[in-house]
Amino acid sequence: MRMFRSGALCALALLSGAVRAATPVADPASPKVPPHPGHLPLKLEPIDNSLQQLLDAGYEIHTSSGDDGAVLFLSKPDLQAHTVQWVRCEMIGDNNNSLKLIFSHRPTTDCRVLN
Repeated sequence: MRMFRSGALCALALLSGAVRAATPVADPASPKVPPHPGHLPLKLEPIDNSLQQLLDAGYEIHTSSGDDGAVLFLSKPDLQAHTVQWVRCEMIGDNNNSLKLIFSHRPTTDCRVLN
């Protein structure tokens, strides 16, 4: 009789676990979740220009951060619109940054518009 009870309890525990596992969990990135106060959307759209092309077009490096200055913030004033265009560029070394930029043979950039 005890063996039957323990087997029945095990089966019941397994079934309750299966029901719990089948219950959908809310996705933290779901649009139904309200944004955290102070967390506002950011444009951050990729652009097809490299860091060199942006510098040649008149953008100026405003600040840098990260190891070896790997993240750069560039700006270019638009005098007609009286605005400033901001871009964030990340320099990426060989092997997905496993090497220091100075030792990279083929570094690339990932630039994104901020505004």
